[in-house]
Amino acid sequence: MSKHYLSIEQMQTLIDKGLYCSNASHVYVDFNDQGDHEYELMVNSKEVTMGAYKSIPCFDLQDMIEILPKKIEQIYGEVCNINIDEKHRIYYINFFDDIYRCETEDTLIEACYDALIYIIDNNYIKIEKI
Repeated sequence: MSKHYLSIEQMQTLIDKGLYCSNASHVYVDFNDQGDHEYELMVNSKEVTMGAYKSIPCFDLQDMIEILPKKIEQIYGEVCNINIDEKHRIYYINFFDDIYRCETEDTLIEACYDALIYIIDNNYIKIEKI
């Protein structure tokens, strides 16, 4: 079975980097306020998160594709467009002009996650710290 959601650790990394994640399609929820956390993955809604002891937003593949910038404008006005391709179970995400290229045998969501981390770390998208 292929992976369709980011892990709790991946989501926490994005949150720590300042990415707004409250609009995630899913959420990891823990209804147990006693010690060990046992998270369940559920569709994100106010009703679910209000009843939870703890909740962590969770992006699915669609969320990740929507978050990735479709183009990056360089300092000199050059525009680089995103290209996502899959050949022989290897995923490629690159921005033309070789700003970034991800080649992985992992899942597409992992490739999107790696690309997003690179884009955030290199200030290609504006992150508003909360």
